[in-house]
Amino acid sequence: MSEANNNILEQWEHMNPAEILRDIRKLGNSSRTDAVEYRKMAGKAYLASIDRLIQALQEMVDDEISTADLIIEVYGESDSIEYMGEMFQVDADVHKAAERAGLILDLSRHENNEEELLYVRDFLVRREL
Repeated sequence: MSEANNNILEQWEHMNPAEILRDIRKLGNSSRTDAVEYRKMAGKAYLASIDRLIQALQEMVDDEISTADLIIEVYGESDSIEYMGEMFQVDADVHKAAERAGLILDLSRHENNEEELLYVRDFLVRREL
């Protein structure tokens, strides 16, 4: 792996999933060989960042938190919450990964409330029975 790729991987380790998605989307549909490799590496970094969030959720059973607050807790403050497209994707991926990990992210108290963005709605973290 090249030195440049190592530097990029190192940067992604400290970036939250929304920031990594933003990097991937900047490339667009470029068919350059290096862009394809870059997207593959970024995809792996993205999945690792989602896994990091799930690990944090496993320690929060019976707590309430939103995806946005979870990102802040795990990665620190960031402007990435402003990137709504990325945050919607991150929120969906966190919920899917949590389910695969045997966690339920209960949003039932928000039923019939469409005023909040999905990723700022607090959910109760529970384990599947």
